Amino acid sequence: AYNITVLDFSNLLGKDSSVALISIIACICAILLLLILHTSKRIERKIKENK
Repeated sequence: AYNITVLDFSNLLGKDSSVALISIIACICAILLLLILHTSKRIERKIKENK
């Protein structure tokens, strides 16, 4: 959450803003991967229950 406060919306490609933007994107990617893993585990459990 700290990286959002560092963003300078008038200069997103500036030194501090680019590091913050990369960190935010990496965090979003990690959350997305965890959601995909969670969904795949739920699907796997449902398949095992139906057998």
